[in-house]
Amino acid sequence: MASDAPEAPATPAAPSTAPAPASDAASVHSAHSVNAMSGYSVNLSVDTDDPRGRDTDNDSSLGDMDTQSSTRSATSSVYRFVEEFGRTFHSYKEGKYYLPNDEQEQNRLDLQHAIAKHVLGGQLGLAPPNQELGGSETAGDDGAAGADATQSATDEASTGASTGASTGAATGAATGPSHPAHRVLDLGTGTGIWAIDFAERHPAADVLGTDLSPIQPEYVPANCRFEIDDMEDEWTFGGANRFDYIHGRYIVPFLKNAPAVIQSAYDHLQPGGYFELFEGPMLFQSVDGSLEGTTLKAWNDHMMAGVRRVGRDPLAALNLRAWMADAGFQDITERRHALPISPWPRGRDNKLLGAMEMTNLLEVAHGITMAIFTKALGWSVEAVEVFLAKVRQDLHDRRIHAYLPV
Repeated sequence: MASDAPEAPATPAAPSTAPAPASDAASVHSAHSVNAMSGYSVNLSVDTDDPRGRDTDNDSSLGDMDTQSSTRSATSSVYRFVEEFGRTFHSYKEGKYYLPNDEQEQNRLDLQHAIAKHVLGGQLGLAPPNQELGGSETAGDDGAAGADATQSATDEASTGASTGASTGAATGAATGPSHPAHRVLDLGTGTGIWAIDFAERHPAADVLGTDLSPIQPEYVPANCRFEIDDMEDEWTFGGANRFDYIHGRYIVPFLKNAPAVIQSAYDHLQPGGYFELFEGPMLFQSVDGSLEGTTLKAWNDHMMAGVRRVGRDPLAALNLRAWMADAGFQDITERRHALPISPWPRGRDNKLLGAMEMTNLLEVAHGITMAIFTKALGWSVEAVEVFLAKVRQDLHDRRIHAYLPV
């Protein structure tokens, strides 16, 4: 599509609050999900002053991009990783998670953390426990993908439960929950970067991160620890005490039974606790139809077909609100964003975000495509390599005005 495509209309999504089901107040929890649903805001406009189409290494509008590069309940076999396609994968519950766990993937996960924080205006999440420090952060202006801070407006004094969600701009200080987040759980913690970041910001909190791979650093804050566990098994981590805040990021596309995990989160929260997910469907979209007929679109279509063949749902994020309500959560709040997959939009912040996401996709492409295309779709390794070369070309092509909903 030509680079002088019309500006995409901005359609800000109105905040929504789920009606409180009739239940005992002691079982009330709040859920916050950042996910793709109908009506998310696509506030991205094509940079008509950029005639290059393909990306270049030096973009003066981006400046310098700086991205972030315990104890474990595990036996020695957990540390003997599986080698395949020139990459390493987890050995505990081998094959359940179809992304590598090597240094290249760890660096990508840390970049993904930086991207998520940028989308959320510098915060680690939208739930009130993230606002306890009393400060405020913004993603900047010039078309940045900002976020709304979310707070509970009504406290049930007898139970400590928080109900009646309201919203406030990210530039304002947010009120904390009815009790501080003393015990925090990070599901699918990966490198542990979110858990470590939260522990450093909240030294009074006890933060636990769980994952299938023991790839977390050895030296972490004293109030942060990690365990090797499968969130789809019966939850034994954390002991008998419940959590005040449970967090997960990009976990639902890898789950066989996401509703069961959401139910486990509800069952292991203190009354008034918070469960937050940062998710999005595996579904590329474009503002002007420029994605159609591209190898990038074919990659996305094949990937979704392969993920379904291994028993996962690539569009699971679209069901989060219903699943949370079914589990018993109240005050379900959603925020929706459009994440550009390259530096094609106008605005420095959008270009920075697009450049970061392009790097993220370039880094993740090999590991996830090899695993899914060869095992689920029956492709040869050679065919995948040829196909990926074309995918990488499309990712660098700024004439493709595509984004990921999150």
